[in-house]
Amino acid sequence: MKRTVGLQISKHLLMRVGSFVILLTSIGIFESCNKDEATPDFAAESVGTYSYNANILRNNGPENILGTLSISRDGGTTIIVIDEIEEIKYSRLDIVADGYGFDMESATITDDNGNFVSRRGSGVFAVGSRGYHGRYYTKSKQLVFRALYDYPHPLSQFSFSADVKATQK
Repeated sequence: MKRTVGLQISKHLLMRVGSFVILLTSIGIFESCNKDEATPDFAAESVGTYSYNANILRNNGPENILGTLSISRDGGTTIIVIDEIEEIKYSRLDIVADGYGFDMESATITDDNGNFVSRRGSGVFAVGSRGYHGRYYTKSKQLVFRALYDYPHPLSQFSFSADVKATQK
């Protein structure tokens, strides 16, 4: 009888040890799933100086402009400065495997003649199922965006759009 009791205790102990091993293994699997993998900081990677090509579309015809822009970060806000004059900010961006999409903040700027111009983004760059005003691509180190410029006068012939493609230097 002692042998039967010992065998029952051994089976019971083996089942408990087996359950404990399964529990530890499960905890290990869940812990490894809960650890965040390092998310690439594409916003920080995009900081730098770029050469750009802007296609300006006006009512009187297209114009092509070449220049330099820079990207910097201030906390959670990314700032594009075009030719050390025009500043564009964006704070909301969506990270994807090959970069990020962003929406620029609307702003009122002053042109060379002292006129006020409203600037806003245009959502033409797809990231997933959503359109964004701009996109950064990590492999090519390129930034693209579209801005719309509107003069306040409703009959203005001077409103235009700018499609910008910039490559990091």
